[in-house]
Amino acid sequence: MPTIPPPGDLSELKSLASPPKVVMQVFSALLALLGHKKGDAEDWKFAKKQLASVGDQKINSQMAKFDPKPLTPAKVKYVQEKIAALSAESVRKVSAAATSYYVWVKETVSSLPSELTAEQPTEQAAQQ
Repeated sequence: MPTIPPPGDLSELKSLASPPKVVMQVFSALLALLGHKKGDAEDWKFAKKQLASVGDQKINSQMAKFDPKPLTPAKVKYVQEKIAALSAESVRKVSAAATSYYVWVKETVSSLPSELTAEQPTEQAAQQ
């Protein structure tokens, strides 16, 4: 299981009023992977609410309890597309705090069952 990012990274990211594109790509991928709809995953205000959640709803808690069962191949493809052009180094250059979330997404996607990572049409299922 990938390592959960430290709380300090969360605090830094919550303080961003308008994140750089790379940070938004990482969080769109993360939120989609955690089961949120594409529209919500691409909304920074929604992401900030998730970052500010407490208890079991806290984003790090959701990551720790991650269950791939509800994922569809289309949702996974959406996540893969969001992070395809990124690397840990490219994310780190923009935001050290977002790097640990990127690494978690990347490692999580690479450990998914092959039936979820097979090529499938994206748009309709990614809306789920």
